Amino acid sequence: MENQKKLIESPLGGEAAPLMIPMVTSASLDQNEGTQVELCADGGVFRKMSEIKVKPIEWVIPGVVPRGELTLLGGDGGVGKGLYLAQMIAYMTTGETSGFFPDRPTNTGTVIIFSGEDQMDAVWKPRLEAAGADSEKVRAIDPGTYWAETGEMPYLDNPTTLNRIIAARPALVIFDPIQQFLSPKANMNSRTKMREATTLLRTRARQHGFAVMLVMHTNKGTSASGRKRLSGSTDLWDGARSVLLMGRTKNEGKVYVSHEKSSNACPAETALFTIEEVKAGAISTAKAVFDSNTDRKDSDFVNEKLIQSTGKDRSVQEMIVSILGRAPTGQMASDELQKAVMEQVQCSKSTYDKARSSLAKTKLIRNVRVGLAGGKGYWMTALANLES
Repeated sequence: MENQKKLIESPLGGEAAPLMIPMVTSASLDQNEGTQVELCADGGVFRKMSEIKVKPIEWVIPGVVPRGELTLLGGDGGVGKGLYLAQMIAYMTTGETSGFFPDRPTNTGTVIIFSGEDQMDAVWKPRLEAAGADSEKVRAIDPGTYWAETGEMPYLDNPTTLNRIIAARPALVIFDPIQQFLSPKANMNSRTKMREATTLLRTRARQHGFAVMLVMHTNKGTSASGRKRLSGSTDLWDGARSVLLMGRTKNEGKVYVSHEKSSNACPAETALFTIEEVKAGAISTAKAVFDSNTDRKDSDFVNEKLIQSTGKDRSVQEMIVSILGRAPTGQMASDELQKAVMEQVQCSKSTYDKARSSLAKTKLIRNVRVGLAGGKGYWMTALANLES
């Protein structure tokens, strides 16, 4: 067995007391041999905490999105994640503050969007214009276009994908949703596989100073809250330094963004917003409109009880808003909604019609005509602030 010596100077001066330890190599494993390496008593590789300089946490969005780390954004489909992201992108590219983000950013920067569901021209561009984002600082791509131009899929563990990101020098990179950008070898239900899928991305983010936003759909469990709402492995939650969860309030029909985890600071207050239909040029789109802040969190909203009030009409109105608020897209076929409400509160059709009419007059709900082939169609009832 061959001996190898590594001379290390003692931190106290002079030659350190030798420590002979086996150094295992691939060759020694094959030959059942080890190589002796002489190290000083402290191991030769460890750093004293007294020698490490304190470094403050850097934020892309103060207190919410840390630079060089992974942040999760979870919510049901149709809840308004894209509209909230449009507000975030506007803040990142212009530096303009709002109720969503009241503190001025240290710097503005480029944002890259990997979009696996929403179209760039029909959805993202109008939303960003409505939110006031600087489109010159936004880069975007979808998997189909990326494949057509490169012959590869933009998997988040693909070194080529990451090199393209680094070349664009972004401040924030968004994968929406993460499921569309996982390679076939990744498994959402495996802690090991998800750790492998995100390790290189996290490493490059820290090296090059950009933040990563991973957008996720939540599971359909009606009573689940917090980390139990996120689909797949809990490793994403554990590995992320910040986690945001979105949903709808049961009684007010508003959308909430709850800061559920923050490893680097106290969680931010929950933001409440409504969704309004607006125009971006000649295109109709939707916009998130800040309402208020609250200290309530996701579990508070999930376990929220319906407010009971006197008067049958009021109870029916609250039930209509509550059922629509819990619907995945904030809307239901009108006949199905009527049936569900009448079963819940045991009211007559005339009472239901009266309550529904009152909500429509106050513009809390609206009717949506869904057309079918041959001139046929049906009516949907939707919350008036529903994302278009």
